[in-house]
Parts: sequence; structure tokens; C-alpha cells
Amino acid sequence: MASLVDILRPKSTRQTLIAGLLLYNPLISAAFTFVLGGGRSFVPSWLVATFIADVTMTLCFAGVMVVRRIDRAIYARRGLAEPKRSLGWSFAVSAAIMPAALPVSFAAAGAVTRALGVEWRGPDFAAYRVGVGFGLVMTLLFFLARARSQAREAEQAAAARIRDLENKRLTAQLSALTAEMNPHLLFNALNTVAALIPEDPERAEEVVVQLADLYRGVLRSARASRHPLADELRLCTAYLEVERARFGDRLVFDVTVGPGLDPAAVEVPVLVLQPFVENAVKHGIAPRARGGTVKLDVALEGGNVKAVVEDDGVGLGASTARGSGTAVENCRERIALTYGGAGALVLGEREGGGTRVEITFPARAPRPEAP
Repeated sequence: MASLVDILRPKSTRQTLIAGLLLYNPLISAAFTFVLGGGRSFVPSWLVATFIADVTMTLCFAGVMVVRRIDRAIYARRGLAEPKRSLGWSFAVSAAIMPAALPVSFAAAGAVTRALGVEWRGPDFAAYRVGVGFGLVMTLLFFLARARSQAREAEQAAAARIRDLENKRLTAQLSALTAEMNPHLLFNALNTVAALIPEDPERAEEVVVQLADLYRGVLRSARASRHPLADELRLCTAYLEVERARFGDRLVFDVTVGPGLDPAAVEVPVLVLQPFVENAVKHGIAPRARGGTVKLDVALEGGNVKAVVEDDGVGLGASTARGSGTAVENCRERIALTYGGAGALVLGEREGGGTRVEITFPARAPRPEAP
């Protein structure tokens, strides 16, 4: 059963036929009947005109289907691929069938009116010409409506393909950037363990266990481009615990979550905060003999989450450790890819000395649409 939407906006040949029979033929027949005959005997004349239009339309659609089957059979017999026929081709076939279909429709209308006892004068040549013109106008209107519907469908399909390709590009780029950062984290963590082995083997063993927990979380998170903020905070805390085993009292850290923020309910790009925590330790605290403090604060401000990573270390550009800046640029790009203009990353000096990184992003990250 055709729905109202199918009748008003037909999307297939079957729906177009149903729309013509149930809605457009009666409306157009009423207009022609009123213009040609006025209000006199309007209802009987309208019913007959609608019947003729419906029979003619059905014959034209059936004729097009028969010609298509014959066309398909001819190409199949020749072993050739059937060419895709346009709506213009269907309209031309319908127009060719129209003159032959109208006499059949008029004859059928005469038989029905006689059977019902309705007075109806048979068509003359002038009526036949009007019928041909009427039929061509209806056929043209139907095929124009179908062409418009096909154009709309093609536009929607193209937009869906563009969205799908963009989502795939975004996912692939995020995965590539994440994969690039994971070795960076691994090598630094292994250096921490290597430094502990000659000095405190038992402590090194404990750190290996902590490192295993850390990388279990990293590997679990690497299966997707995003994960809950709670998982990101656990990775940061695990990393800081591993580094504190190396630096001892020289490293103090604090991870806080502001009121009203549920880290488990907020999704963020994987490893969006951890590289800055790592940089704070490596470039800010490690070069100082007395060490320092690393703070990670996340808070909810309106509809955004603000994450601040800061240290009281040597400051930007003063570190003795060499860095390529890859982590910063990767995170900046991933934030832009995920949040667009709604995300921001600001890197600068901390008031009182050290480095401050502020990352702002919506509490609800945009999700890719289904194709």
C-alpha cells in the first residue's frame, strides 16, 4: 500500500503509476473537464475523463515495460550489456504508444458507461486530438516529476557518499596519528624502566607491572580513534606513576576533576592529554635538579571541557631534551579534525615559570553520520 509520501513524491516507476492513478489523473481530469465543459454534467464527465486517463496511463506504462523487456532480451541475445535508458527514452516510448492507447481507452469508457447506464457521447476527431494532447501533457508532467525525484535522490546519495568518505578519511587520519604517537610513548616508558634496573631491580619489576597496566590501556584505546575522558585520565595517571618511580621525590603530580564533570560520559581523541603530561615531565621537570610539579586539571565550563596541563619546570625553549614538536602538532591536528572550530589548543608559558597547555573542546563530541 502506497503511503501519502509515496503518492506526493514518487521515487519509483510503481510509485509514479500509483500517484498518477490515485491523485494526479483525477486532478488534471477535473481541470480539463471544467475548462472544456464548465459545470454542466461535471461529475459524470469528470469520472469518464479520469477513467480514460487511468486506462491510457496504465497502457503507456505497460507498453514501456514491454519495450524495456524486449530491449533487454535483444541485448542479452547479442551478449551485450544493456545500456542504461534515460527518462527521456521512456517519455518518447510513451508518446509513441499514446495514439494507439487512446482508442482503446475511449472504447473501454464507452463499454463501461453503457453498462452503468450513464449517458456519454462517443469521441469525435476533435475529442481524440484533445485526448492526445491531454495525454501528452500528463505524461510529460509525470516524467518531469520523476526526473525531479531522481535528481533529488542522486543529490542525497552524493551527499551521503561525501559524508561517508569524509568519515572514513577522518577515522583513517586519526588512527594514523594515534599509531604514530604510541611508539613515542613506548620508547620513553622503556627508558624509564631501563634507568631503574641497575639501581633498584625490585622497583624496576614493580614499574614493569605498572607499565604493563599502562600499555594494556593504550592498546585497548588504540582500537578506536576516541575513548572516554576517564580512560585518558587513567593513562595520564599511570604514566605519571611510572615516571615517579624514576624521579622519586623530584616529581610531584596532581590530577583533579572539577565538579559536575563525569569523565566517563565525555569522549575525547585517544592520547590527546597524555603527550602533554609526558612533555611536562620530560622537558619541564627532568632538566631541573630539584624537579617540580605537574598538574592536570579538567573542568566543565558551560558546554565545554577545559583541560589544563601545567608544570613549574624550566619553561618553553629551556629544556635540554631534544624534541621535534610532533606530539603538539599531532594533537592540534587531531583536535581540529574531531571538533573543527569548536576545539582549541593553546600552548604558552605558565605564570610564575614553567609551561601551560590549555585544551578546550565540546563536552559532546560530534559523531560521524551513518552512510
